[in-house]
Amino acid sequence: MKRVKRLLTVAFLFGLCCLLASPAQADPVLEYGTGGDVIGIRNLEVGTDLYDVLFSFGTAADIWDDTISTAMFKDDQAGASMASVAVCSALYDEVTGPQGYLAQGYYHFFIPWSINTSMISLYGGQRNPDYTLFWNVVAGSLSSGSQQNYAKFTVVPIPGAVLLGILGLSVAGVKLRKYA
Repeated sequence: MKRVKRLLTVAFLFGLCCLLASPAQADPVLEYGTGGDVIGIRNLEVGTDLYDVLFSFGTAADIWDDTISTAMFKDDQAGASMASVAVCSALYDEVTGPQGYLAQGYYHFFIPWSINTSMISLYGGQRNPDYTLFWNVVAGSLSSGSQQNYAKFTVVPIPGAVLLGILGLSVAGVKLRKYA
């Protein structure tokens, strides 16, 4: 019995060490294309999750299957709004917009969250090229067939050390309670 407790204590401490030794969440890293325009953001924190963001120019149907049914923030207005704020913060001091796309006097990017027939509800960001207005969050709707810059989000997986630490803490904690 003492041997089991000792073994479980070691497993618990190992898990705790792995959890503490894992690197903290990294700052977002902007990725640039050959023309110097921002084409993506790695390690963007939105809420408690990390995402990689890719800016893609086209129609919603070009970027997502079945228009937006596979979009990361589908039917999640609050998530799309938080994501838009995070992207605007990461791009705040950037000279050019995603892909350098300029529409109606502003650089834009959009994050769709809902579709109603041919219209997409979305959040996004815009900025003047002359810096009189830095990146600001915008909300609205567009025709689903309009060509725009869309921000496509992909979840960044949990690092192995964090996962191992969580598993070690969970299993050892349950076992220690059982024998206490």
